[in-house]
Amino acid sequence: MTVNHAVKGDTACLEAVWGAHGWQKQAVHCPSLRAPQDGNMTCSAESPAEFPYGSTCTFTCADGFQLQGVSSVTCTESAEWSQDTPYCEAITCKSLEAGDHLVTNCSHSSDNLKLNSSCSFSCDEGFILQGAESLQCTGTGKWSADTPTSITCESPEQGDHLVRKCSHSSSALMPNSNCSFSCDEGFDLQGSETLTCNSSGNWTGEVPSCQAQSRLDPTFLGMAAGGACKGSQPGVPAPPGGARWNFRGCDKEWLVSLSDESRAIIQPVASVP
Repeated sequence: MTVNHAVKGDTACLEAVWGAHGWQKQAVHCPSLRAPQDGNMTCSAESPAEFPYGSTCTFTCADGFQLQGVSSVTCTESAEWSQDTPYCEAITCKSLEAGDHLVTNCSHSSDNLKLNSSCSFSCDEGFILQGAESLQCTGTGKWSADTPTSITCESPEQGDHLVRKCSHSSSALMPNSNCSFSCDEGFDLQGSETLTCNSSGNWTGEVPSCQAQSRLDPTFLGMAAGGACKGSQPGVPAPPGGARWNFRGCDKEWLVSLSDESRAIIQPVASVP
């Protein structure tokens, strides 16, 4: 029967072994190591075949690979290495998401985008690219810039009683697309009749709105004209919607403007020949 136990010497760790001639001392050695695939190993031991107690080995990886695990290990007094040996893993970048109307061409397949792999970008016809025309996979496993996009304008808001007609669908409003606007019957358009998407992805103006048309019934018109002809400015009930009206009465043109939500003030603005 052989019994092993470690005995520390002055300069090395010695192992005492019971054999035919009694206790014998021999230096402790760790198992041999190999450099990782796609990497290198440098050790302090004089002989590459022997790794005595206290020997250290450091590891590096070739370009395009990164070390997974510890960068160095040490031979311990128990004749074992202090850590598992590391390995080298290829540096890869995540596949790029395909944006709307964006055309992507890469030098490698999406599951094999290694260091220095590149991807170039263009847009569907009629669209303008916003961002870098090409990206490169870097040594950190990230792309050299953000993925570009195609310039589009947001679909204009659909206001109350507003009728909108655009040259393209809401998801394809590219530069030079246009939208025209009108209102439901009984409403007037307030703003531009047409907007165009510019090269910056913005509309050329604000989206218009619709305002209810103002109509005076015969009773209101008669009260207003009669009161004004006597030189007074009576307050009279105002119909809903609108704020100003022009009408003729008593050889003058009269302007009716709302003083609040329920009353109207009548004032002459010009003589009518």
